[in-house]
Amino acid sequence: MRIIVVDDHPVVRNGLCQLLGGQDDIEILASAADGDATLALLKSGIQANMVLTDLNMRGMDGWELTRQLTALNPALFVIILTLHPQIAVKQRALAAGAKDCLSKDGDIDELLSALRAAHASRAEI
Repeated sequence: MRIIVVDDHPVVRNGLCQLLGGQDDIEILASAADGDATLALLKSGIQANMVLTDLNMRGMDGWELTRQLTALNPALFVIILTLHPQIAVKQRALAAGAKDCLSKDGDIDELLSALRAAHASRAEI
């Protein structure tokens, strides 16, 4: 998995990069603080196959970023990570084009399972 991590909080963003980057099957290609920076990374040629993004960010939020990413590259999987209650956002996240939507209150194993499931589904396409 080649992932870009997007979160406007540096501690969260850097923590996710360290946790995920320590996995044998995950390569963190880049991180960004907002949607505009993420789009710029992809347009510069970074060959990610997944984006893990926060929902609430300054500037372009995770909803709009997800819509733009999936329009730019339908093969790119987006997973949203948020503090919002899942019942309130999961359907909207999927409708925006996200592959999954997870709570930041979950544990790292839940996140890893979701990333691996999304990646495995790529082989089925």
